[in-house]
Amino acid sequence: MMNEREAGMAAQLLALSRVLAGSQTVQARRAGERVEAILRDLLYEHDPWSDVLSGGKPSVASAATPTQRPPHPLPPPILTEENRGHWDAAKRHEFRLQRCQGCGMVRFPIAYSCPQCLSPEHEWALLSGRGRVSSWVVFHKAYWPSMSEQVPYIVAQIELEEGPRYTSNIVGLNGRDMRMDMQVEAVFDDVTGTLTLPKFRPTAG
Repeated sequence: MMNEREAGMAAQLLALSRVLAGSQTVQARRAGERVEAILRDLLYEHDPWSDVLSGGKPSVASAATPTQRPPHPLPPPILTEENRGHWDAAKRHEFRLQRCQGCGMVRFPIAYSCPQCLSPEHEWALLSGRGRVSSWVVFHKAYWPSMSEQVPYIVAQIELEEGPRYTSNIVGLNGRDMRMDMQVEAVFDDVTGTLTLPKFRPTAG
């Protein structure tokens, strides 16, 4: 069973394997596809909600054989010391991102140091959770079995009032009604007792 550090490393290797899988060289592409398959098994052979997000505690699904294994739930975010502040805040229904204590820049994606002044010092700033839709796509296929009852669903990029762009789901709206620059606000989906996902809905009024 992987701990948080090992899961984080596996996720980074998975991203690299996808680069290889997209290579124009046949050997590199095949190698990438094989590595990706192995890493997916390592990352998702156990119940990711309870194992990865609760610090690697054993679960019933962890002991399941491949033939007994239940359908995979959605792949969870990989919890690390760097991003823990964001996910812990979400469980409290707070939308927080890193704000640099050197230059004041609010940043996302989450990173060790500020991309503007390179300072590693930051705080988890409470944001408004409001923004506008800058791009979106409507999925009509369930790439994970647990999403089969949710299609079609919307994935959008939100330009937050504080500056960063954040990718998440839009809820409470039909895909045909999506519009550029639509004003949205954060809501919180308590997926399990250990995971809450920030999502967005059209701003009332």
